[in-house]
Amino acid sequence: MTSPCKLTARQREIIDRALELLAELGARRFTMKRLAEKIGVTEAALYRHFASKNDLLLAIVHDFESSARNELENGLPPGLQGIAAFITSRLDRVAERPALARALFTEELFDESQECADALRQMFKKHRARLIGLFQEAKTNGEIRDDLANETLFTIVFGSVRQLVKEWTRSNGAFSLLKRRDMLLDAFRKILRPR
Repeated sequence: MTSPCKLTARQREIIDRALELLAELGARRFTMKRLAEKIGVTEAALYRHFASKNDLLLAIVHDFESSARNELENGLPPGLQGIAAFITSRLDRVAERPALARALFTEELFDESQECADALRQMFKKHRARLIGLFQEAKTNGEIRDDLANETLFTIVFGSVRQLVKEWTRSNGAFSLLKRRDMLLDAFRKILRPR
Protein backbone atom coordinates (compact mmCIF):
# COMPACT_ATOMS: atom_id res chain seq x y z
CA MET A 1 0.00 0.00 0.00
CA THR A 2 1.11 3.56 -0.64
CA SER A 3 2.28 5.41 2.45
CA PRO A 4 -0.69 7.25 4.05
CA CYS A 5 1.14 10.54 3.78
CA LYS A 6 1.84 10.00 0.09
CA LEU A 7 -1.54 9.30 -1.41
CA THR A 8 -1.92 10.19 -5.06
CA ALA A 9 -4.66 12.52 -6.24
CA ARG A 10 -6.50 9.53 -7.69
CA GLN A 11 -6.23 7.61 -4.41
CA ARG A 12 -7.70 10.60 -2.59
CA GLU A 13 -10.61 10.67 -5.07
CA ILE A 14 -11.18 6.96 -4.49
CA ILE A 15 -11.10 7.50 -0.72
CA ASP A 16 -13.71 10.25 -0.98
CA ARG A 17 -16.03 8.03 -3.04
CA ALA A 18 -15.35 5.09 -0.70
CA LEU A 19 -16.36 7.24 2.27
CA GLU A 20 -19.66 8.08 0.57
CA LEU A 21 -20.33 4.40 -0.06
CA LEU A 22 -19.28 3.40 3.46
CA ALA A 23 -21.68 5.99 4.86
CA GLU A 24 -24.45 4.62 2.67
CA LEU A 25 -23.87 0.87 3.11
CA GLY A 26 -21.78 0.40 6.24
CA ALA A 27 -18.45 -1.42 6.41
CA ARG A 28 -19.90 -4.93 6.20
CA ARG A 29 -21.80 -4.36 2.95
CA PHE A 30 -19.07 -2.20 1.41
CA THR A 31 -17.14 -4.06 -1.30
CA MET A 32 -14.53 -3.12 -3.86
CA LYS A 33 -16.96 -4.31 -6.56
CA ARG A 34 -19.65 -1.90 -5.34
CA LEU A 35 -17.09 0.91 -5.14
CA ALA A 36 -15.93 0.21 -8.69
CA GLU A 37 -19.55 0.39 -9.88
CA LYS A 38 -20.09 3.68 -8.03
CA ILE A 39 -16.97 5.23 -9.54
CA GLY A 40 -17.57 3.73 -12.97
CA VAL A 41 -14.35 1.76 -13.27
CA THR A 42 -13.40 -1.89 -13.21
CA GLU A 43 -12.50 -3.64 -10.00
CA ALA A 44 -9.05 -4.26 -11.44
CA ALA A 45 -8.58 -0.50 -11.79
CA LEU A 46 -9.25 -0.08 -8.06
CA TYR A 47 -6.80 -2.81 -7.18
CA ARG A 48 -4.06 -0.87 -8.96
CA HIS A 49 -4.49 1.82 -6.29
CA PHE A 50 -5.35 -0.33 -3.24
CA ALA A 51 -4.38 -3.99 -2.92
CA SER A 52 -7.52 -4.88 -0.96
CA LYS A 53 -10.57 -3.54 0.82
CA ASN A 54 -8.55 -3.68 4.02
CA ASP A 55 -5.81 -1.52 2.49
CA LEU A 56 -8.40 1.01 1.39
CA LEU A 57 -10.00 1.13 4.86
CA LEU A 58 -6.56 1.53 6.43
CA ALA A 59 -5.74 4.36 4.03
CA ILE A 60 -8.91 6.16 5.15
CA VAL A 61 -7.95 5.82 8.82
CA HIS A 62 -4.31 6.80 8.23
CA ASP A 63 -5.26 9.78 6.08
CA PHE A 64 -7.46 11.17 8.85
CA GLU A 65 -4.89 10.33 11.51
CA SER A 66 -2.03 12.04 9.68
CA SER A 67 -4.02 15.25 9.24
CA ALA A 68 -4.99 15.20 12.92
CA ARG A 69 -1.47 14.34 14.10
CA ASN A 70 0.10 17.62 12.98
CA GLU A 71 -2.51 19.58 14.83
CA LEU A 72 -2.22 17.48 17.98
CA GLU A 73 1.55 17.79 18.07
CA ASN A 74 2.02 21.37 16.94
CA GLY A 75 -1.14 23.31 16.34
CA LEU A 76 -3.02 23.52 19.62
CA PRO A 77 -2.70 26.39 22.08
CA PRO A 78 -2.19 25.44 25.72
CA GLY A 79 -4.82 24.74 28.36
CA LEU A 80 -8.48 25.63 27.97
CA GLN A 81 -7.94 27.27 24.57
CA GLY A 82 -6.34 24.05 23.34
CA ILE A 83 -9.28 21.98 24.57
CA ALA A 84 -11.69 24.27 22.72
CA ALA A 85 -9.48 24.21 19.59
CA PHE A 86 -9.36 20.40 19.67
CA ILE A 87 -13.14 20.12 19.89
CA THR A 88 -13.66 22.81 17.26
CA SER A 89 -11.28 21.24 14.77
CA ARG A 90 -12.76 17.75 15.14
CA LEU A 91 -16.32 18.95 14.68
CA ASP A 92 -15.35 21.27 11.82
CA ARG A 93 -13.71 18.32 10.07
CA VAL A 94 -16.86 16.24 10.57
CA ALA A 95 -19.05 19.06 9.20
CA GLU A 96 -16.83 19.30 6.12
CA ARG A 97 -16.81 15.53 5.50
CA PRO A 98 -19.88 13.88 7.05
CA ALA A 99 -19.10 10.55 5.41
CA LEU A 100 -15.77 10.48 7.23
CA ALA A 101 -17.55 10.65 10.57
CA ARG A 102 -19.93 7.87 9.60
CA ALA A 103 -16.98 5.69 8.60
CA LEU A 104 -14.73 6.40 11.58
CA PHE A 105 -17.38 6.46 14.29
CA THR A 106 -19.00 3.18 13.38
CA GLU A 107 -18.19 0.09 15.38
CA GLU A 108 -18.43 -1.92 12.15
CA LEU A 109 -14.92 -0.85 11.19
CA PHE A 110 -13.63 -2.49 14.36
CA ASP A 111 -15.39 -5.73 13.40
CA GLU A 112 -14.41 -5.59 9.75
CA SER A 113 -10.65 -5.19 10.08
CA GLN A 114 -8.35 -5.85 13.02
CA GLU A 115 -5.75 -3.55 11.45
CA CYS A 116 -8.29 -0.72 11.20
CA ALA A 117 -9.38 -1.36 14.77
CA ASP A 118 -5.75 -1.18 15.93
CA ALA A 119 -5.08 2.00 13.93
CA LEU A 120 -8.23 3.65 15.31
CA ARG A 121 -7.33 2.62 18.86
CA GLN A 122 -3.86 4.13 18.46
CA MET A 123 -5.35 7.35 17.09
CA PHE A 124 -7.83 7.60 19.98
CA LYS A 125 -5.02 6.83 22.44
CA LYS A 126 -3.05 9.82 21.08
CA HIS A 127 -6.14 12.02 21.28
CA ARG A 128 -6.67 10.90 24.89
CA ALA A 129 -3.07 11.66 25.84
CA ARG A 130 -3.14 15.09 24.22
CA LEU A 131 -6.47 16.08 25.77
CA ILE A 132 -5.40 14.85 29.20
CA GLY A 133 -2.27 16.98 28.89
CA LEU A 134 -4.43 19.98 28.00
CA PHE A 135 -6.69 19.32 31.00
CA GLN A 136 -3.66 19.30 33.28
CA GLU A 137 -2.34 22.54 31.75
CA ALA A 138 -5.74 24.16 32.22
CA LYS A 139 -5.83 23.03 35.85
CA THR A 140 -2.31 24.31 36.48
CA ASN A 141 -3.25 27.65 34.91
CA GLY A 142 -6.38 27.89 37.08
CA GLU A 143 -8.62 27.84 33.99
CA ILE A 144 -10.71 24.84 35.00
CA ARG A 145 -11.71 23.16 38.24
CA ASP A 146 -9.14 20.82 39.70
CA ASP A 147 -11.40 18.49 41.69
CA LEU A 148 -12.11 16.12 38.77
CA ALA A 149 -9.64 13.51 37.53
CA ASN A 150 -8.25 14.11 34.05
CA GLU A 151 -9.55 10.70 32.94
CA THR A 152 -13.04 11.72 34.05
CA LEU A 153 -12.74 15.01 32.19
CA PHE A 154 -11.67 13.12 29.08
CA THR A 155 -14.72 10.86 29.31
CA ILE A 156 -17.04 13.82 29.77
CA VAL A 157 -15.58 15.87 26.92
CA PHE A 158 -14.70 13.20 24.36
CA GLY A 159 -17.84 11.21 25.09
CA SER A 160 -19.99 14.31 24.57
CA VAL A 161 -18.25 15.13 21.29
CA ARG A 162 -18.60 11.54 20.07
CA GLN A 163 -22.30 11.47 21.02
CA LEU A 164 -22.92 14.77 19.23
CA VAL A 165 -21.29 13.41 16.06
CA LYS A 166 -23.36 10.23 16.25
CA GLU A 167 -26.61 12.18 16.71
CA TRP A 168 -25.74 14.46 13.80
CA THR A 169 -24.80 11.64 11.43
CA ARG A 170 -27.86 9.55 12.37
CA SER A 171 -30.10 12.54 11.70
CA ASN A 172 -28.43 13.04 8.29
CA GLY A 173 -27.35 16.53 9.32
CA ALA A 174 -30.83 17.63 10.41
CA PHE A 175 -29.38 20.24 12.77
CA SER A 176 -26.45 22.63 12.65
CA LEU A 177 -23.45 20.75 13.98
CA LEU A 178 -21.48 23.96 14.36
CA LYS A 179 -24.24 25.65 16.37
CA ARG A 180 -24.46 22.61 18.65
CA ARG A 181 -20.66 22.61 18.89
CA ASP A 182 -20.73 26.18 20.18
CA MET A 183 -23.46 25.28 22.68
CA LEU A 184 -21.40 22.32 23.86
CA LEU A 185 -18.26 24.45 24.27
CA ASP A 186 -20.25 26.99 26.28
CA ALA A 187 -21.58 24.21 28.52
CA PHE A 188 -18.07 22.83 29.06
CA ARG A 189 -16.81 26.27 30.06
CA LYS A 190 -19.62 26.60 32.61
CA ILE A 191 -19.26 23.09 34.01
CA LEU A 192 -15.47 23.23 34.23
CA ARG A 193 -15.23 26.79 35.60
CA PRO A 194 -13.03 26.85 38.74
CA ARG A 195 -14.99 26.95 41.99
